[in-house]
Amino acid sequence: MVDSPSVKILDDLFHQQTTEGNLIANMKAAWDEIAYIQVGDVPGRKEPNTGEINFAKIMS
Repeated sequence: MVDSPSVKILDDLFHQQTTEGNLIANMKAAWDEIAYIQVGDVPGRKEPNTGEINFAKIMS
């Protein structure tokens, strides 16, 4: 643990979806620590809404 308000998480939705899924619950659990959200759809890290991730639902 770093215990610094300056250290935050980059939430990479592509990698999270490929490793564990459950994006919404994971984002809610870590929301106060997320500084940046990186998007890339699965498969292939392509543009949002070209694969299996429902970005409209995640970002609402």
